Amino acid sequence: MLQVFFDLETAGLKKNPEMTQIAACSKDEIYNAYVIPSRGIPKRISDITGLQVIGVEMFYGYTLLKTMSLRVALENFLTFLHQQGNNVILVAHNGYRFDFPILLRTLSRLYLLEEFKTIISGFSDTLHIFHKVLPVHASSESAEVAHNAITDVNTLQKLVAKIKIANSIIDNLTQSTSDFLRNEALKTTHSTNKTSLEFLKDCISSNMLSRIAKASINRNILIDVYKAKGPKRIEVMLSEDV
Repeated sequence: MLQVFFDLETAGLKKNPEMTQIAACSKDEIYNAYVIPSRGIPKRISDITGLQVIGVEMFYGYTLLKTMSLRVALENFLTFLHQQGNNVILVAHNGYRFDFPILLRTLSRLYLLEEFKTIISGFSDTLHIFHKVLPVHASSESAEVAHNAITDVNTLQKLVAKIKIANSIIDNLTQSTSDFLRNEALKTTHSTNKTSLEFLKDCISSNMLSRIAKASINRNILIDVYKAKGPKRIEVMLSEDV
């Protein structure tokens, strides 16, 4: 499988932040695009990434950047990926928790996800790879990269090459696109279910709330069962499914 190293910079670190930079590299091929977020960039994020928006322009430090709309940046990114050939996997550091979910949600919102799925075979996270092949202290040190996305992807590609990580190890630690999307959907359902069950938080532990949510049970289901079958049926259902 062909590895494309990938990184995002965003205007925040919480759920669903806006993208400010999309970068990728595959050997000597490089993609880099800057996007001005609709709500600007908080100073604390600018202090990390070096990116700041002044008026209608974006700067990296004191350098004025050429920017484009988010749609154009993603469409150009898809073109770049397509040009790399078949059987492409995206490789990112901490990608499973950060970069990949943000990318997929944004592609879906802009109706570009189906095209993306025809190009990308899967995802691999070097955070997991480094923990697999390196001692704990070395993997922690290796994870320290810059906070400009194009610098990050170049550094990551060189690091993987220097450590001489076998392609077979990366392939074995790769999640297919379909599996990753399925897992993300399950996480979303679990989170939605757990939020709906917050009215029970004074009665049961947070761990039990999570177990009920993961069993695909939410507030509406509990109410419907209670109305139809009564409290005893609730007890039986929870003992069977949780």
